[in-house]
Amino acid sequence: MNPADHAIPSANELTAAIPELADCVAIEPIDKGYSGDIKLRATLVDGSSYLLRLFDRQTLPSRAAEFELLRTLEGKDVRCSRPVRLGAFEQGDNGYMLLRYIEGRDGEAQIGAYPPLTQYRIGCEAGEQLRLMHSIGAPADVPGWAQRKIAKHRSYAERYRRLGVRFAGGERVLDWIATNLDAMDGSANVFQHDDFHLNNLILRNGKLAGVIDFERYDWGDPAHDFLKLGFFCRQLSVPYAVGQIRGYFYGGEPDALFWRRYALYVAMCTISSAVWTAETVPGELDAMLERIGGVMDDHDGFERVRPRWYA
Repeated sequence: MNPADHAIPSANELTAAIPELADCVAIEPIDKGYSGDIKLRATLVDGSSYLLRLFDRQTLPSRAAEFELLRTLEGKDVRCSRPVRLGAFEQGDNGYMLLRYIEGRDGEAQIGAYPPLTQYRIGCEAGEQLRLMHSIGAPADVPGWAQRKIAKHRSYAERYRRLGVRFAGGERVLDWIATNLDAMDGSANVFQHDDFHLNNLILRNGKLAGVIDFERYDWGDPAHDFLKLGFFCRQLSVPYAVGQIRGYFYGGEPDALFWRRYALYVAMCTISSAVWTAETVPGELDAMLERIGGVMDDHDGFERVRPRWYA
């Protein structure tokens, strides 16, 4: 059940149930993104703020794992929302997660306000943060990345054909993917943010203030965390996109295997994005197909693995 279908606790109920909010003077909704959570900003009398996420209490076990992961990220000095409290209300169906609020503006809205060199430096900071995240290895019971990714891709490919969603060159992309699956051989199995792009970065004063929205995290190949560059970031800022890669690789260049894996995941994402949009937000399908067309151009229909925007 979606928490949006639940009764939202009143401000009095929130402040009574969560000790940290006892001095709260304002609670305002945050209406951004596709998360199923209800997100609220709670401001205290001293001017500091918390981020409060409300969700279906039946998902509390998985959210507890996310909460502990945020503790691990904090221990790695990753710039992310600091976890404060996790629990459920005595009345109703909502669980909650209380986090420290990161002050600033989301990168999608803010990156264009900075000169190109600042955009590049922010990208380098983002790459450094991503490298810290990828230092966390997957739990021993998590299956290998390649088998999970191939199974997921085949499911999307079957739905792509069944739904009748089409974009120019789509069948050729499916063939290219099939002949390049071996690029995943020997890939690492580490923490993935799995939604790493400018809309989930908070910027302040020309710097990266923090990374947000970890609820979609996964475990697998670190190269997979770069695919959103081609889909959502390079259209806003090529300097940022280049910087994220350079910052991740200590200012150097990635090797040929990175680019092959990157192209493979971007190609897979053309299929999954078309399917997800058609199934979830069909009104946005035309915009997504246009975005996919841009990705196809960047890779010359996947005749090239390193995209045109990377100079």
